[in-house]
Amino acid sequence: MFRHFADERERGQAVLCFFQILEHLQPSQTAVTKEKMKWRNQLLALVCLLAFLGVGVIYFQHWVIRKPFGIILFVGEGLSPARLAPTRTYAAGAGSRLNMDSMPFAALVMNYSKDFAAPDQAAAATAIATGDRVTNRAIAINAEAKPIKSIIELAREYGRATGLVTDAKLTDPTNAAFYAHMGDPNDTEKIAAEFLDRGNIDIAMGGGAAQFVPATKGGERQDTRDLLLELRGNGFDIVRTRTDLEAVPAWRRPKLFGIFSNNDLAFANQVEERGQQPSLSDMV
Repeated sequence: MFRHFADERERGQAVLCFFQILEHLQPSQTAVTKEKMKWRNQLLALVCLLAFLGVGVIYFQHWVIRKPFGIILFVGEGLSPARLAPTRTYAAGAGSRLNMDSMPFAALVMNYSKDFAAPDQAAAATAIATGDRVTNRAIAINAEAKPIKSIIELAREYGRATGLVTDAKLTDPTNAAFYAHMGDPNDTEKIAAEFLDRGNIDIAMGGGAAQFVPATKGGERQDTRDLLLELRGNGFDIVRTRTDLEAVPAWRRPKLFGIFSNNDLAFANQVEERGQQPSLSDMV
């Protein structure tokens, strides 16, 4: 194929020229190979990414403990199965279901007190608020009269915002178990004072204004303390009517104290008494 060349230099140049000609004559395999490898690498990267995301989702669903942003505890006085059964019947017949029946889980709690099979309000509420069983008349205190931490106080220790909303008096034993510690549930003046002095609640709404205002100003306190004025001095916004409550901007998170009646709030069917009192859903 090669003619005789005079020297080695000419022969080398001829060989180089020959391979350059072959390269131009046949299609380039290098570019095709690079393009295939590029697509293969991209596909492999996509598969790895999807596999990683899939494993992450499975891990999150089955092994990661998801903490709730907030906890809302509803307490119904005497809300036992014996009362729920006639409630269903009254609502829509014996076979009907209430909204609470749609919840995925249900549990029954025996909240008898330490000294009686039937607990009073103080002992029953303490069992819910603290998880400890106490004697009747005891509000979040043990047998040695030492305070037992409530769920609200634990939340405050972790820097969480807290609130208490009720359609009864804020000094009612059921409500007091979440912020007060004492042995006499009837001493509502002291319970109201503990609400202010302990300062563990950011937002509170309900009735019972008479326990926060002295008798000289139309309340029932026998001392001279005006707890509403003291609360205002501690940075609380005081609201007394539904109109006042609606005027509070929704974007604000103030320290709010709503007190809408001297006693318990009126029932929903007591239209005249309800007047400017907000409903439970308004407050929640």
